[in-house]
Amino acid sequence: MLVATFAPAVAITASADPPSAARSAATVLYAAGQWVGLWASPNPDFAFVNWTVNDVVVNTWSYDSFVAETNVTLVAHFTNAVTILTSPADPNAGTSGGDGIFPVGATVGVVAAPKSGYAFVNWTENGTPVSTTPSHTFTAITNRLLVANFLPDSTRVTFDFDTATPVLTNAQPTLLTQTASGLTAEFSSPPIPAPSPCKAAGPCRSSPATS
Repeated sequence: MLVATFAPAVAITASADPPSAARSAATVLYAAGQWVGLWASPNPDFAFVNWTVNDVVVNTWSYDSFVAETNVTLVAHFTNAVTILTSPADPNAGTSGGDGIFPVGATVGVVAAPKSGYAFVNWTENGTPVSTTPSHTFTAITNRLLVANFLPDSTRVTFDFDTATPVLTNAQPTLLTQTASGLTAEFSSPPIPAPSPCKAAGPCRSSPATS
């Protein structure tokens, strides 16, 4: 005769605070000892804060896993959130970062990095300068789109003699000047010493001794 055995059922309930921040509350039955995984996925304009049980914080990560042992109700708490976006004005001149969704009141840091031959100028929002430092920190209050601006760096210029201005020729005499990115440099070379008579005519020999 076959005998069926059953593990006690455990009710796991998950809800959102505020309710509009995520899907509605749900209760799922698990066998005692079974692993439970809960994922708090906020609706747009909200950010996850923490999980609580009986008003005690049990996890600050949006994914919570545990062993089902007893009936329990978990509450996923959310707060209003804003979206921060960044963009380089010219992708060939530099990069920007720090984008994300942040709780209102959080500290946000964005970073701009110029590429070779360029220098950071400022951050602008809707064309208005907001910072002149590449690493800009502020408090998240509303959605923002920050643009990182760059200009050619006249303090560091690479002179490419294959595409020089003016064009170089074979046996180019020095002094010569070259212009790149608005900067003109003058190049010269030390004079080449004349070869010694010995090297010109062949190996030098010692003079014969005289008496």
